[in-house]
Amino acid sequence: FIDSFYNESSGLTLSKELKKIFEQNPDEEIISSINDLLTIDEIEDQRVLRSTLSNCFIPTPLKELPEIDICITSTMKDLIDVIISASMINYPLILEGPNGSGKSSAFFYLSKCVDANVVRISISSSTTVEDLFGKYEPNTSSESLKFDFQPTNFLNAIRSDRNLDNNNNKDQGFSALKKQWIIIEELHLASAS
Repeated sequence: FIDSFYNESSGLTLSKELKKIFEQNPDEEIISSINDLLTIDEIEDQRVLRSTLSNCFIPTPLKELPEIDICITSTMKDLIDVIISASMINYPLILEGPNGSGKSSAFFYLSKCVDANVVRISISSSTTVEDLFGKYEPNTSSESLKFDFQPTNFLNAIRSDRNLDNNNNKDQGFSALKKQWIIIEELHLASAS
């Protein structure tokens, strides 16, 4: 599995190679610029990232779009639009598709566009409920035996998102004012129990 369309540390760029493949397939249209798909507009004194496909938008602090090294095909265009639409209405989204098709790349690019905090979870057959939500661990700073609940980043992100309305966020490392995006990868590998 190579998901390096938008992985700054990999140094590997598949975008140009994919363009060659799609140029040989006239049924797949390639957009020359991300600006043909996404724009940054102002609505009521707030900057928004707008999809030109559906006209859906989400708030962004950016003044211009970040650089992108993703081959924007009609399929990728639809994927980006679906992610923006789901985020606009704060609706969970399940993306399914073959490895290397750009699901994670589109997600991480858009999270960068809206300055969202991303919590990434990779599921395996050995992932437990404690791995996802947290567990009780002994508190060594106390004189008596005491157990404290240690939440995971996943649980903190869920709590942070729920606390956006009441501004009462006590979670460590998460701002109630910053949007939390959670990506759960390899969900099909989760154990049945």
